[in-house]
Amino acid sequence: MWVLQRNREREVLIQTGDTVVKIPVSQILYIEKSKNYLEYHTRDQVYRIRGTIADVEDAFRKEGFSKCISGCLVNLKYVTKASKDTVWLSDITLPISRQRRNGFKEDLMRYMGGGY
Repeated sequence: MWVLQRNREREVLIQTGDTVVKIPVSQILYIEKSKNYLEYHTRDQVYRIRGTIADVEDAFRKEGFSKCISGCLVNLKYVTKASKDTVWLSDITLPISRQRRNGFKEDLMRYMGGGY
């Protein structure tokens, strides 16, 4: 996985088998850990590659993503609603763990205030 910047739009290159796919970071809804894999969820498709959240967390936090649980990074751009234990990305719901609640709320407030 590489993060590239071209014309101010950052992109992720993901190798799936023999194919390399270029995905704009702005189109990724969330990234979820699934065993030894990372699943990059977009509106149209899920891309699956080997890796851990720790491998990508720093790069994606700089792009406006935040951890809602230990195995999931959410693109704050797509958050439509959040409660103390759930975050909504339109019709998708994801849990917010007790340990991540305050940090996620702070990240969301900073994002909405233009801090990213």
